[in-house]
Amino acid sequence: MGSIIEDQMISCLSDMERLKEQMMDLQKTKIKEDMERENKVKKIEPNIAVLNDWLKNNKQPLEEERIYNEINRKYNGHYNPEIGTVPSDAEQVIINKIKNECPAKRNRRLSYDPNFMKDFIEANYNIFNLQEKRIHELETRLENLEG
Repeated sequence: MGSIIEDQMISCLSDMERLKEQMMDLQKTKIKEDMERENKVKKIEPNIAVLNDWLKNNKQPLEEERIYNEINRKYNGHYNPEIGTVPSDAEQVIINKIKNECPAKRNRRLSYDPNFMKDFIEANYNIFNLQEKRIHELETRLENLEG
């Protein structure tokens, strides 16, 4: 009977050690997240990085969309050689590409991470707060110089 209790005690002690290690890992993660959050609030670079990453990931689709819109405006949504000007070879390649793609696919070209809008709004909020603080500091310095 004593052996069963000792086994349970040993099992509990090993569980406590495992939980202690898990708790320490969670504390490290919390400290890291707090530092990142503080960094976002105090520095502009991590906030700009959110926007920059999205632009890097979507540069080509954005450019294709810009060209598509430009060609669409130029040829009013369709190409008629009797009415309009003749598209250049590059424009014709894009027109053919657009005709071959289904509209649903064209509408989904940009990649949207589900958390992007949250990150985007948070980044802009942080940027505006940082700019507001800097403007206030500059106004205070200016008042001190004038006064």
